[in-house]
Amino acid sequence: MKKSIISLAITTAFLSASAFADTANVNVYGAVEASINSSDTNNGADDVSMDASTNEAFGNGDSPSIGTPQSATGDAVSVAPGGATNTNYIGVQGSEEVGGLTAIYKVEFGFDITNTSTYANTFVDRDQWVGLTGEFGTLTLGTVTTAYKSSILDPFDFTALQAPVHGSVSALMHDDIAGTGGQGRASNTMKYESPKLMDAVTLIGHWTVGSAVDSAGNEDDGSWGMGAHYDNGDNIFAFADYITSDRGGDDDAWKVGGRYKMGDVAVFGQYEGDGGLISDMGGYGVGNTPFVAEADNSTDGSNMFMLGGTYSLGSTDISLVYGQKDDSSTGGVDNMDGYDVITVGAIHNLSDRTRAYGGYSETGGDAANSSDLQFWTVGVGHRF
Repeated sequence: MKKSIISLAITTAFLSASAFADTANVNVYGAVEASINSSDTNNGADDVSMDASTNEAFGNGDSPSIGTPQSATGDAVSVAPGGATNTNYIGVQGSEEVGGLTAIYKVEFGFDITNTSTYANTFVDRDQWVGLTGEFGTLTLGTVTTAYKSSILDPFDFTALQAPVHGSVSALMHDDIAGTGGQGRASNTMKYESPKLMDAVTLIGHWTVGSAVDSAGNEDDGSWGMGAHYDNGDNIFAFADYITSDRGGDDDAWKVGGRYKMGDVAVFGQYEGDGGLISDMGGYGVGNTPFVAEADNSTDGSNMFMLGGTYSLGSTDISLVYGQKDDSSTGGVDNMDGYDVITVGAIHNLSDRTRAYGGYSETGGDAANSSDLQFWTVGVGHRF
C-alpha cells in the first residue's frame, strides 16, 4: 500500500511536469542498471544474486558489522541499506526565466528494480531542491549534494563496482544517504555555488538549518561545509573540500584530490582526512551508528585514500582502483577496522546512453582473523 501511494505521487508529479512543459523548461531523466553479482569470503559458501548490496566490504558504513573482522564461514556481508538503489533513479528538473533570474528545481528518487535490497518496494529521496541562478551564482534550498560528495573520481560510478559500496571512498560519498548531521547529501539545507571564476574555479558552500545537537541536547549552529573545485573543461580536475556535523567532539572531515588526463589515459587520486566524521558516519568504533552523526563523537582516524587509472580503448574504458582505510581509534584504543580494496573492471559504451560492464573487487581487513571478500559482477545500464 505504501509503495502504491508513493508510486502514484511520483507518477502524478511527472505527469504534471509534462503538462507544464509549454510554460517552462522541464526534463524527465533517470537511469536503470542491473547486474549479476557473485560474492565470496574465504572458506565460505558463494552467493549469487542481482542485489548490488551483497558486495559490501569492510568499512563503508552500510552495516554496524562492517569494519569488524568478518567470519570465515559467511558467504557475503549483509548490509542496510543496500547498494542497489545507487544505480537506479528517476527525476524531474526544470527552469523558468523570472525577471532577470532563472528559477530552477529538481526532484529525484532512487529505487531498486530487483526488489532484493533493504530498499525493496520503496523510493529513496535524493536531491530535491528549488532555487535561483543568475550572475551572482546559484542558490538552492532543500536536499542537496554537498561539495564534499560532488567531487567524484570513481570510474565505476553508477555500477555495482562503485567506490562508496566497496569502500574505496568514505560513507560521505554514498548516494542513498541524506540527513541533517553532516551527510554527503544534506537535507533541510541551503547551498550556494559561485559562478565559474577564471573560467575554471567554482566555490561551493552549504549550511544545514538548526541540525546539530550536542550531548546535553542543546541545538548548535547546524552542519556545514565548503569546497573549491578546479575544472579546466579539458584534462584537469582538482578539488579541496571540508564538511562538519558541528555536533561537538570529533565531527569533521576534509578531502583533496584530482584527475589528470593524457590522451587515452587518465590517472586520479584523493585523500580523505578523518577528524571524526568519517568514523562516525561509517559506524566505526564503539557505539557509532552508521550514517548517523553522534553528539560528542570520540572516534576518529579513519583516514582514506584512493588511487587509480583508466585506459580508453575505443568505446571501452578499462580501470584499476586501489583504496585503503586506516584503523580508527576510540580514546586512543585502536579498533582494528582498517582494510584495503582493489577493483578492476571494464565499461563498454554500447551507445551514448547504454553501457555494459564487468569486473572484480577484493577487500581484505587489517585484523588477524579477517577474511578476504571477493566480488564479481557483470551488468548493463541505460540512462535517459
